[in-house]
Amino acid sequence: MSFRDPRAPFVTTLCALLCASCATVAPKVERLTPPIELLRECPSPEYDKTTNGGLANGLERFKAALGLCNADKAALREWSK
Repeated sequence: MSFRDPRAPFVTTLCALLCASCATVAPKVERLTPPIELLRECPSPEYDKTTNGGLANGLERFKAALGLCNADKAALREWSK
């Protein structure tokens, strides 16, 4: 002797409709961009190319500029987390 619930077809149909309605919803894609100040070009420092002192000063300025650019990249890595 088997017992069949008369509500079974209704419940099955309802579950199928609910699953189908979830499958048609497209995910919303939101594009995030980093802050604009982190995307700016790193400026190339000016220096005197005619003297040894000017070249040495230029090297120090380039080192400082490189440090600032690396700080920007570190900030981008932090932002992306």
